[in-house]
Amino acid sequence: MYDVVKYLSRAGHAGARHNVIRVRQGGDEFVIKEYWLSSEDDKHRRRFLQEVSILRRLEHPFLINMYGAFVEEQQEAHGLIKGYLKMPFLEGGTLWEWFLSVQPSEQHKHRVLLQVLLGIEHLRQNRIIHCDIKPSNILMSSQLPDAEPKIADFDVSKEQKDRAQDLVATVTSGTHVVGTLRYMAPELVNPSSTKRRASHKSDMFSYGIVMLELLTGSVRGGSLDDATQLAGLAGDARGLIEKLLEADPRARLSSVEALAHAY
Repeated sequence: MYDVVKYLSRAGHAGARHNVIRVRQGGDEFVIKEYWLSSEDDKHRRRFLQEVSILRRLEHPFLINMYGAFVEEQQEAHGLIKGYLKMPFLEGGTLWEWFLSVQPSEQHKHRVLLQVLLGIEHLRQNRIIHCDIKPSNILMSSQLPDAEPKIADFDVSKEQKDRAQDLVATVTSGTHVVGTLRYMAPELVNPSSTKRRASHKSDMFSYGIVMLELLTGSVRGGSLDDATQLAGLAGDARGLIEKLLEADPRARLSSVEALAHAY
């Protein structure tokens, strides 16, 4: 058994789809991601199994790792069972929390953005679309300037195992698009599209917004629009973000192209 240290998020709060709990067992601390699962094939069960499947086959320094996963055999009184993911506890918190606490130099911000991009490239190589790249899904190893990022939260991610097909996936759940609106690519929020398709390029748009926010220190959707925020950045950084935020995904940079950029 373990002792609960703190609930980091609760299902239903601020869009959370599960409980995330910081726990202590012996002298070690880690994180438990707790899902409530129906005995039937509901969307929460599918998301739990999808995240387990993805994390089991991914191993990369800038992606979160999983210690294990298990499901309780005994049902609760209301007919649900619990599924658990056990993952490391990272002391740095989210990318934005790290940014506010550390106030990193441009050099440290550049390094972290490069490391996140390397993580996204590893996802592309493994034919996985994250579908929800944002600062709160990027966790930092410590509250120090040299902390390393770990991309986390794969419960809405899409896995394309058929290499003969393009790396795209439908991202609607009922009438709702999965993901976080502020970081979504234009092709995913187009109301005229009834079957919106996520791709590696939509992950890259989200990464461009993360980059914009980290380099300007301003959250998108505030008093400044994207163009105004971009105007204050140096040439190479501005040029890369502009290419990441292209409205047409065909013109948007891939992770391979972004890694080759002068920035």
